Amino acid sequence: MKIALTPAGTLDAASSRIRSYTLQSSLSKLGVQTSGSYSTQSDVLVIQKRLTPKLLDDARKAKSQNAIVIYDIDDWGEALGNWVPTPLLQEMLSLADVVTTDTLGHKQQLQQDNPALKVEIVPDAIDYFPSKPAHLTLSNSRPLRVLWFGNISNIGLFEKYGERLQSMADVKVVIISGSYGNNGSVLNPYAEKYPNIEFLPWSRDTFIKNMQSCQLSCLMHDGSVLDLAKSNNKMITSITWGVPAVVSLTPEYERTAQEAGIEKAVFSDETELCEAIEALRSAQSRAVYQASAQPEIWKRYSPEAVAKTFLNIVGSIPSSRIDPAELQTVLSASVQEITAPTTSLLRQTRHLVRNHMPSRLKTALSPYVPAIRTSLILDPARPATASAQTIWDKASEGAFRMPLSDQQNRSKLKPLTLKPSVEDVKAALRVHKPASVLEVGCGSGKLLSGLANEFNVEGCTKSSDMLRQCEPGLKVFQYDIAAAAGDFEYKNVSRWDILLTRGAMMDLIETPLQTAYAMNNMLLLARTKILVWERPEVCWWMQQFSDSPKFEYHPVTD
Repeated sequence: MKIALTPAGTLDAASSRIRSYTLQSSLSKLGVQTSGSYSTQSDVLVIQKRLTPKLLDDARKAKSQNAIVIYDIDDWGEALGNWVPTPLLQEMLSLADVVTTDTLGHKQQLQQDNPALKVEIVPDAIDYFPSKPAHLTLSNSRPLRVLWFGNISNIGLFEKYGERLQSMADVKVVIISGSYGNNGSVLNPYAEKYPNIEFLPWSRDTFIKNMQSCQLSCLMHDGSVLDLAKSNNKMITSITWGVPAVVSLTPEYERTAQEAGIEKAVFSDETELCEAIEALRSAQSRAVYQASAQPEIWKRYSPEAVAKTFLNIVGSIPSSRIDPAELQTVLSASVQEITAPTTSLLRQTRHLVRNHMPSRLKTALSPYVPAIRTSLILDPARPATASAQTIWDKASEGAFRMPLSDQQNRSKLKPLTLKPSVEDVKAALRVHKPASVLEVGCGSGKLLSGLANEFNVEGCTKSSDMLRQCEPGLKVFQYDIAAAAGDFEYKNVSRWDILLTRGAMMDLIETPLQTAYAMNNMLLLARTKILVWERPEVCWWMQQFSDSPKFEYHPVTD
């Protein structure tokens, strides 16, 4: 199974970090192939909250390819409206096979406005990518540091209890929220209003350390109807990272407290809040709390547990995609029908694929069936020269694999390494005025050397031997563009204005799956354009995988 997940925002956006990036990472650990954008190879497309015309078009394409479409929402009402124009939302809800959300409250709000909508709950995973619960050394140090954290727009939920908390003996209230900017901090007005509270700016790098400097967290959702539907994420995150939480008597917090056996940590008013804090003042009482809560929370909300819940939901959705094992069986039976004593199995399969299978079906099946993978390039509809055909025949039969330049020379093609020239590439780049450029498949860096005096350019190749041949001072690194998307791609989304590649894709078109991975990864890394110099048949092949306007093709001919 191949799952494409499109996050609404960056890793600094809590919603995307929890419900997209964490899920992607956990699915990969479970052996599921994932990517950050849809391709025809995707069996499942998950769009998280944000919608654009392009994302909606991806959803339409996925439906036309019989892929499963999932729309994930953890907001409703005005909060969701900040991410989604209403017309796009209504079409997305009609396209999705299922809508996933984080809480029963959000599910009820969704179905109240859309009674026929199929909605499933995928709970929030514990935040900040934990590998296991943290067991901190608990102390009886004074004052007791009590933490509230969250978006500054929600500080009103805290302010209901702020004065009473500050009046407690030997208690230091800490707030983590907001961020510092060039003109001061969004926290400054609140720091002036509450001089006895310690305000710390949030950042992804410092949050866990700052949270663990406190002995307790104090979390509230007892506000509007929208507040009451919020998830337990702050609670399960605080507890897992070693800081017990006292929480408001609201649906998700109360339910989670019951699961974890910590009902006494739930409060409904100021008096109960103070009692809950006093009951957890000693290190021993907090140790008992953690011993009860952490195992139950990890069992239900660890990243891998949530990923398994998600996969169970996907598995329950009827799909028109053909099962890979069934494909192998059908193909083998079909090949046997055309057996000839002097013909190899591969040649038989190629004959079947070329002459008896529609092109669209071949493309859909190629990731699953190795025989189709090696034969699909021989589709007679492909505009290929006889000399190029010879290359792919030999490669697909496994007779040999040779460097690209040797393949070209043996087939009497003019070596692609001579075309385009450095000036050709410079002219194409100048049109886009890029601030940063990455050459994919830079080899020994000959082109990079010619570009470096005019452009901020880097290069990558999967060959360590080639990297060693690059001139000192060139910015190069080792990277396989044709591997499934992972941490590198998600950490470097849109890092480079322009990607360029010349001749690198020629060696991938034997394997459609690697072609798809390479193109998906380039789409993730490039902000504006991907400039491609390849032979015409390779450009044609790439266009079968993606019609993204990011790709700009420069066919190279003799």
